[in-house]
Amino acid sequence: MKVLVGGFIPTCHTQTNVEVAKLECYVSLFPKQDGRRQTLWGGTRSEIHGPEHWYANICPDIDDLTVIEDAKTIVDACYPQTNSTFFGGHYYSFSTREYLLNLLLFYFSSNKRFPVGQICIVDKWVWDVEAHRTVNGWVTGTFWRFLPRQKFFRSGHWINIPSLDDAKKILALKPIR
Repeated sequence: MKVLVGGFIPTCHTQTNVEVAKLECYVSLFPKQDGRRQTLWGGTRSEIHGPEHWYANICPDIDDLTVIEDAKTIVDACYPQTNSTFFGGHYYSFSTREYLLNLLLFYFSSNKRFPVGQICIVDKWVWDVEAHRTVNGWVTGTFWRFLPRQKFFRSGHWINIPSLDDAKKILALKPIR
């Protein structure tokens, strides 16, 4: 029996200590989910549980593994995974990378190329971009959000998205851990 997501066993209170000890626990923050379009992308190694594999969810209808790997290469270069456990830093780092991966893949799906340049992640945006899946792909619409006018603004988090060639050069310069 494998137990996902933090090793919680719903029936552990009815089992003996020996039965609980025999369970094979697979602890992962980002587990493989049946029926989801996902890609294996990083993970950690634990002394107790061994390797932990993380899977990023992919929303755009892209099954070309080369395109997906190229998008991951760009994200690896512009926003490397951090493994800080300070307030769940590794979780938020991966979640941001997963978000960037999907942004790049949605852009690629519409434009048949990856974007290059600056992107800013903000906490509030006055437009709501809706995306709905149809038989022919994705349909998007932009709608005004009814937010009060802000008195103060935050600077946002700027990320430079390199070209695929530049991303490969950046990663070639990084030491292998």
